[in-house]
Amino acid sequence: MIYDKRNRANIDKLAYHTKQKALQWYEFCVKNNINILIYETIRDVKTQRENVKKGVSQTMKSYHLVGQALDFVPVNSKGQALWNGYNSKDIQKAIKEAKRLGFEWGGDWRDFKDKPHLQYNYKGYGTDTFTKPKNEHVSNNGTVDIDDLVKRTIRGEFGNGEERKRKLGKYYDEVQSIINGKKQNDSVNIDDLVKRTIRGEFGNGAERKKKLGKYYNEVQKRVNKYYE
Repeated sequence: MIYDKRNRANIDKLAYHTKQKALQWYEFCVKNNINILIYETIRDVKTQRENVKKGVSQTMKSYHLVGQALDFVPVNSKGQALWNGYNSKDIQKAIKEAKRLGFEWGGDWRDFKDKPHLQYNYKGYGTDTFTKPKNEHVSNNGTVDIDDLVKRTIRGEFGNGEERKRKLGKYYDEVQSIINGKKQNDSVNIDDLVKRTIRGEFGNGAERKKKLGKYYNEVQKRVNKYYE
């Protein structure tokens, strides 16, 4: 992906649930070699007001203002924007996947076509937040996300001793055993490698495999689980 670092940086600006879905969509594009540039996500009021004045937007209630939208453009192998490329087979495949994940595509709008635009309505305008809800332990497939509980426990969100035991409840033993195992056995911080992989530091495909070396399988397994 030519603009991988820039794309991930822009995705990282989105509200929490929108960001998770956008990352899933972006990984789909990467795996399918669909080259895109995500050139805008969050937008301030001043910029939105100017866009309305120019006629490139029709509302001051833009989902960009609340971190629930992104704008993208197809690019060729040289990184040049293909503004007329939204009807190509690959891009339509990407748009179909975005819709499956819950995004609304501006190209489907009847009165004002906005082909670069993808927005995640979540529970409505402005309902997504920029921090993960504290009580959200459930992953996208409906199961308890133990890896997330481990990360948050390590960060100190659940305290120590009896406080941790009380807050984690029935998940305490499993979470604590994983943490204890990490402390005893991990000379390399796999969680850190996972975070850096998601940020795009190790590239994709063969490049990622080469850079991660013997840690590739474990890291990739966790990355795949992150996007489930």
